[in-house]
Amino acid sequence: MPKVADCLSFHLSQPGSPGGKKLPVLLFSSIFAPTSTIAPKSYLLILLAAFGLMAPPALGENPVLPNRPLAPASEIRIAAAELAPHAGQLLPEQGWVPRVLALALIEHGYAPHIQFMPFRRALSSAQQGKVEAIAPLYKSPAREAYLLFSDPLGVSATALFYRRAHPVHFERIQDLAGLKVAVMRGARVSDDFDSFAQLVRVEVTSYEQQVRMLMAGRVDAIVGEEFVVRAMIERQYRLADHDIVQAPSPVALQAMYVGVAKSAIGAQEKLVAINAGVAKLAASGVLQSVLAEYGIHYDQGRLSPRPLPPMEAGDPGEH
Repeated sequence: MPKVADCLSFHLSQPGSPGGKKLPVLLFSSIFAPTSTIAPKSYLLILLAAFGLMAPPALGENPVLPNRPLAPASEIRIAAAELAPHAGQLLPEQGWVPRVLALALIEHGYAPHIQFMPFRRALSSAQQGKVEAIAPLYKSPAREAYLLFSDPLGVSATALFYRRAHPVHFERIQDLAGLKVAVMRGARVSDDFDSFAQLVRVEVTSYEQQVRMLMAGRVDAIVGEEFVVRAMIERQYRLADHDIVQAPSPVALQAMYVGVAKSAIGAQEKLVAINAGVAKLAASGVLQSVLAEYGIHYDQGRLSPRPLPPMEAGDPGEH
C-alpha cells in the first residue's frame, strides 16, 4: 500500500517539472501516520480544506477567475449634431441614438464617445478621419464615397409645416408651385422635391432659423425632419406651437443611419457590431422601450411622433 505522503506527492506534484518536483505541502505529510486507516484520498481532501482551496465563495460573492482580466472597451469616436430628440447634449443620455449605440456596442467590446458639432463639420470630420463614425444621418451617393452605412436605425418623415392662419394644401410636390419654402442648406429630400423648380427655395443653416422664418411669415412653409422640427417648436415656442401645423402627407420618408468612416481602422468590423447590436435590441424590445422614453413610437422600423396635445375649448393657442 502506498504511503499517504506518496499519494499527496503524486496529486500535488507540479506538472511538467523535472523529476516531479514536490510542492511545499509535503512538509505537512509527517502529521499523517503511514499506517493510518484513513484512505489516502481522504488525506488529500483534508489538506485541501485546511488550505481553504475547497471553501465556497461567501453568499452573494462572485468568484473571480485568476489571470482573466476584463479587456478594456475600444473607443469609437462618433460625431453627432444637435438633432433633438435623436441626439443632443442636453437630452437624457444625449438622446436615443447615442443611448442605443452604447447598448448595442458595449457587448461587442466598443465604447462610443459622442462628439457634438455642427452637422457639416461632422461630415467633414468623418471624411478626414477625425472621427470613426457619424450618426444619425441620411444616405446619399456623395456620402457613400467615404462612409459605410449601417442598417437603418429607423424611418421617419420629412414633413411640411405651415402656419394655421395661412394653410397650405399639400398632397403632392406640384401643390408647392409658386410657394416660398425654407429648407436646410445642402439637404437632400427626394428626387421629386429636389428637382422641382417651380417652388422658391430659401436655404437656412439651422432648424431654429427655419421655424423663426415661418413664425415671422417670411416663408409660406418649411420642410424638415418631423421630429426635429416638432422638438424645436415645442421647446422654443411653447405658447404658439399650435399656430404651426404639420401637413398630413409626408414630403418623403427617409431612413436614418450610422455612417462609419471607410478610413477608420476596422471599419467593417465596427459596422458589423453596430448592425448586430441594434438588431438584437430591436428583437428584444429594448429599442422600442428606449424610443418610447423620447416620445417616439416604433412599428417595424417606422418612427412616428406622439400627437401634440389638443387645445382646450376656448383656448386661442395657449396650453
